[in-house]
Formats: sequence, C-alpha cells, structure tokens
Amino acid sequence: MVNLDFACLGCKRPVGVTLQCCGPVLEGEGQVVATVCVACPDCGHVNQLVFEPGGMLHGVIDPPAARPVPGPCWN
Repeated sequence: MVNLDFACLGCKRPVGVTLQCCGPVLEGEGQVVATVCVACPDCGHVNQLVFEPGGMLHGVIDPPAARPVPGPCWN
C-alpha cells in the first residue's frame, strides 16, 4: 500500500490517494517507476502521478492527450 499526497494541477487543492502496488516486477532488482491517472475529487481534473512503488513521488503531470481514432476509409 502506498499513500501519495499531491496538489491538483487544475485547482491546486491537496489530494491524497492510497494505491496497492503488487506484481512480479516489484520483486526484481533495479528501480521501478509506475504511473497512474487520478481525477481530482474537487474539480475533476485528471492528474498523472509518476512514482516508485515504495512511495517516492517523482512528479504530477497532465496525462498525454488521447489520440483520435481514425475513422473508416471509404475508398
């Protein structure tokens, strides 16, 4: 279980989230960095957290924009 506290990029209010990190990658050697998207409960802005499963928060960024899905080709 990892507790992360950060300021929302949309409204600057404090947000706290608890995450459960598990899996075989965590048992290996080396540094593991994970990302998760969290919506602010106050304004709804989606924040992407970059963190280590041990609890070190590396940054809060705007998630990459979704690429539009191309429509069917009618040629």
